[in-house]
Parts: sequence; C-alpha cells; structure tokens
Amino acid sequence: MAPAAHGGTRTGRAFTGDKSGEFLFKCLHKAKISNQPHSTNLNDGLKLKSAYITNILKCVPPGDKPNNDELNNCSDYLNFEISNLKNLKNNCYFRKSCF
Repeated sequence: MAPAAHGGTRTGRAFTGDKSGEFLFKCLHKAKISNQPHSTNLNDGLKLKSAYITNILKCVPPGDKPNNDELNNCSDYLNFEISNLKNLKNNCYFRKSCF
C-alpha cells in the first residue's frame, strides 16, 4: 500500500485521507482491530486495538514515488521505531508502493 499517495500524511496519521487508508481502515474495523471504519484526522476518535501503523518514509518523495535510495535511507529509522515496540508479537510489511 502506498501511504499518502494523495497527501494523506498531511493529516498527521499514516494512511489517513486517501484511498489506501479508506481500504485499510475498513479492513481493520471488519477485523475488530479499530473502533471505526474510517480515519479522517488525528481527532476523529479512531482507536486501534493492539496495533501500530507506520511508514518507512516519513516525508513524501518527489512525485509520491520513492526510489530505493530513499527507502534505504529511511530504513534505519523504521528499524529503530519497531525496536521500541516492546510488546510486538507480529508484524506485516508491505514492500511495494502501489498507486
């Protein structure tokens, strides 16, 4: 999935405000991982149950299309972020960018 393919990062929450987020949060709600099927902004009341969502990229690359150098440069930060999740039992990574 491609977070912020259409500017979702502007909301302050990954996958919020674009089509990939609409799909993701509907799925999380159906699986009873979120309390609502949508995410519109940081103050919309969304709560996740035992879940953490992040992006490898923390800023939107030119054309919303990251290249391998950008992904590699950001991977250390992602590894640090994941290492701080002390109760992490499972993880799921989406490697390809989709538009």
